[in-house]
Amino acid sequence: MIRKEMAEILLNEIDSILYVADMETYELKYINSYTKKLLHLEKSDKSYLGKKCYELLRKLDKPCENCKNSILCKQGYCDWEHFNERVQEYFSVKDKIINIEGKDYHFSLSVKNSDEVYRRNELEYQLCCEQTLLNCVRTLESDLDVQSAINRLLETVTTFYKGDRGYVFEIDYEKRETNNTYEWVEKGKTAEIDNLQNIPLYVIGSWINIFREKGRFYISDIDEDMDTSSETHRILKEQNIKSLIAAPLIKDGLIVGFFGIDNPRENYKDFTVLNSVAYFMQNDIEKRKAYETMEKLSFEDALTGLYNRTKYNIVIEDLQKNTPQKLAVIYMDINGLKLVNDTYGHKNGDLLIKNTAKNITKVFNKNGYRIGGDEFVIIETNISKEILTERIETLKKLMKDNNIKISIGASYRNERVNINEQMSQADIEMYNDKQLYYKQLGR
Repeated sequence: MIRKEMAEILLNEIDSILYVADMETYELKYINSYTKKLLHLEKSDKSYLGKKCYELLRKLDKPCENCKNSILCKQGYCDWEHFNERVQEYFSVKDKIINIEGKDYHFSLSVKNSDEVYRRNELEYQLCCEQTLLNCVRTLESDLDVQSAINRLLETVTTFYKGDRGYVFEIDYEKRETNNTYEWVEKGKTAEIDNLQNIPLYVIGSWINIFREKGRFYISDIDEDMDTSSETHRILKEQNIKSLIAAPLIKDGLIVGFFGIDNPRENYKDFTVLNSVAYFMQNDIEKRKAYETMEKLSFEDALTGLYNRTKYNIVIEDLQKNTPQKLAVIYMDINGLKLVNDTYGHKNGDLLIKNTAKNITKVFNKNGYRIGGDEFVIIETNISKEILTERIETLKKLMKDNNIKISIGASYRNERVNINEQMSQADIEMYNDKQLYYKQLGR
């Protein structure tokens, strides 16, 4: 008993991290006073007993990547170096197996490195940072499109921080919401981008304030650092996020989004790389938005907001080369537009065209094209005939309810699909429908 007490006194006098853990369960059996002090525990506190070493000492949810259990032996020590994120210090580690009452345990002693070793490790870390940033710059200078470039950046930076997921959120102040627009996920982890759309801005309101004050955001433990009853906490918990770091995306002094890493396991107290890449990323996002604006001007019909004939020609060419399994084509024309223009003026004629387009968008979303003055085409791929028929009837009812008279023709195929033949077929059916309409008017 006296020997045991003396041994414990000696171990508690060591100013180094020292612990003993079960080899199989990773449960802690002993930590010395120095380790307790680092963990903010009282000397007499034994609440650590039974807790996993990787959870308490490193705040991880699984064994450390550099765990030495598999290579330890009883005869000698396994010597290695390690940077402890909790205390932000480099340590020389000595691990071995010790036997207590017939059972093997993992004995670990971590001694703080000398200033010389510290400087060497710091230099290596700085080189790693510089290499990461260099890789990011090379990515941006490559011929990748914006989507691919940002995804590559996310992969590079998430890997640097040893995170589960890297992502970009963009803020829409007009709609008062934020959306996850880019995402890279480590192998084996779950993608979340589809679940993080149209998030109300108030959910991240506190984050925006912190970005303004500190220029970054860090949560070491969502259960300790956040209000567990908040909507933000609920969303993070659902994604298995325990910690995260984030940096704002800024344009003209306004925070327009943020770039984050979930569950970072290394370097997470250094925001140098994150902030630098956030700057690069914002520039690339601006390029994407400029391209989208140019594309919109090139492919959007100015009067209706539908795709124009230029976009229609590109789609037709693509469908000629890449035939889908199913294809539906609808050809549509407004009846009596000339009469409206002649009687009530072109302003009312334009309003009729715009209202027609609105109804098309309501039923067929962004699959409508204005290819002439009052001519419209709708193209749907991989749609069932039942759904197509239902949508056509819905469209006809909408037009009737809005007192818009149309002629319409359609072609559907789930075999022998041919865009040219189906366009011709739909056009003929539309022409026949128009002839019937004027016949009923006695013309």
